[in-house]
Amino acid sequence: MDFWDGSRGVVYGDAVNGQLRVLRTEDGGSSWMLVPQLAMRGAAFGGVHLADTGGRARLAVGPGGADLSVDGGRSWRTVNGGSWWGIGSVSSDGT
Repeated sequence: MDFWDGSRGVVYGDAVNGQLRVLRTEDGGSSWMLVPQLAMRGAAFGGVHLADTGGRARLAVGPGGADLSVDGGRSWRTVNGGSWWGIGSVSSDGT
């Protein structure tokens, strides 16, 4: 799960009925919307938002690769086909 402000965030999960589940919220988690299918195969084990993009740029990773979204998770493309088991990030001030 990754929030980039008090209202907007994304949660990444395993496949359900063959479809990866990525959900986003814009109301602090009170409601969630299913976002389009990730391009990679398999589960998404983690994700981060990229700093200074206002939450528009996101990276999701899993054993099937790494997918990038530059529109807040509305569409995805694979940027790396390797096997990823996790990802983390910090801001420029170390938080």
